[in-house]
Amino acid sequence: MENSLRPVLLYDADCPLCLRLAAFVTRRSGLKTAAWQDFCQTPEGVAAFSEDQRSAPADRLRLLTDEALFEGEDAWAYLIANWRDLKALDWLAAQMGLRQPLARGAAKAGYTLRRLCTRCPK
Repeated sequence: MENSLRPVLLYDADCPLCLRLAAFVTRRSGLKTAAWQDFCQTPEGVAAFSEDQRSAPADRLRLLTDEALFEGEDAWAYLIANWRDLKALDWLAAQMGLRQPLARGAAKAGYTLRRLCTRCPK
């Protein structure tokens, strides 16, 4: 993938788990990550999202590309399909019994972990 402002992985800055996962994805893929709360205030965020979208809670993984906004399961699937260094997550998810399909399992695991996080909204 070319190195531009997009794609950008958007995460919840108030969630310690999300911060760790964003750092992991950045290390593994080089993909740009940004906190949803901060990105929505940038000129690119204002241009990409309506006011209603920008005021939405940071309650799911989002991936903004030049083509579309992917959320939740679709964001996981896009990441795994398009970044070779993240394909290892496919094997890990399969070993953990999460691939039914993979994206749905990974998203469910993420939401389950968020429920365990004391800082995330329930």
